[in-house]
Amino acid sequence: MENQNVPLQPVNIEAPSLEKPKNFYQRLSAKQRKSIIVIILIAIFLPIVTAVSLLATRINSKAFLPGSIVTPIPTRTPRTSPTVGTIHGNPTPPPISTPSVITPTTVGNVSPQITTTSLPMAFAGKPYSATMDATDANITDVLSLTATGLPTGLTLGSCASITNSGQITCTITGTATVIKSYNVLITATDNQGGSISKYFPLSVVVIPVQSGPGGIEVVE
Repeated sequence: MENQNVPLQPVNIEAPSLEKPKNFYQRLSAKQRKSIIVIILIAIFLPIVTAVSLLATRINSKAFLPGSIVTPIPTRTPRTSPTVGTIHGNPTPPPISTPSVITPTTVGNVSPQITTTSLPMAFAGKPYSATMDATDANITDVLSLTATGLPTGLTLGSCASITNSGQITCTITGTATVIKSYNVLITATDNQGGSISKYFPLSVVVIPVQSGPGGIEVVE
């Protein structure tokens, strides 16, 4: 069998034609177009939104971590260390306190008081006797009495006082000779410098004459 040379005929194989995107998009319905747009937008913005969300979460988490808020530390005044010195010599013992003596408060001196209120009248030529009394609130004071302006013939005689009684009694004695009205000044004095003076009227009168039996005048 003889080999026959058969001429090979070129075969044209056509590649399937691809439609242009524009034609493809135009053939889609309106609903499909919207869906494609939504998918494209999601594919574009989803990574951006995710990245922004992660970044915000990370910032917030750092802001609220313990110790993330910085509190200013107050400035402390440095303490000065006490100066340590050296004591030279022997320490002096504290003084021994002695008990204090409390001196009682002395009450101010009180002037004496003349307690006699009046003097009886005197009769000329007749012996006279009247007492004059004075007291002092300070019972330890020593009292004395003086009289000025007594009628002629009368004197302030002996005085009597009891120790620590604050009292004194003196007697005016004698015989008045001049008929007259007198104003006698009596002064009471204590040994602390206190004194009091008081005037007493004293009249010297004549002795009254009474008629006796037979018209005879009787002088008492």
